[in-house]
Amino acid sequence: MTMIGIVFTIPFFWTILFPIIGIFCWRKGLKTANYELLPLEQGKATVGKIIDIRTDYTQSMNGQSPTIVEFQFEADGKEHIGNVGNIYDSVHRKKKVGDSLWVVYMPNDPDKSSVWPPMV
Repeated sequence: MTMIGIVFTIPFFWTILFPIIGIFCWRKGLKTANYELLPLEQGKATVGKIIDIRTDYTQSMNGQSPTIVEFQFEADGKEHIGNVGNIYDSVHRKKKVGDSLWVVYMPNDPDKSSVWPPMV
């Protein structure tokens, strides 16, 4: 590659390609965050029940795998199941299967749900 090719290629990646990739990553992150945060801000509350607590071995951070808490709740006469993942705390020592917890969900889309207070 000639010096002129290098001079034009590097600015192309920094000014065109990387921002385009960044926009797609930003939109995906925003969509994922809204899926869990929107019910916390605008959702309706109900009582739910923990139906499963498991460890997600497909992910690892600093040698620890996160815990996923799966819960069941009723909205508009129908049973719904949700989960909260990426919990790196020892939630399994504090909560047990069958324990009750507060669930907030979007009335127009009960599949968008979260627990309150958030399990961190």
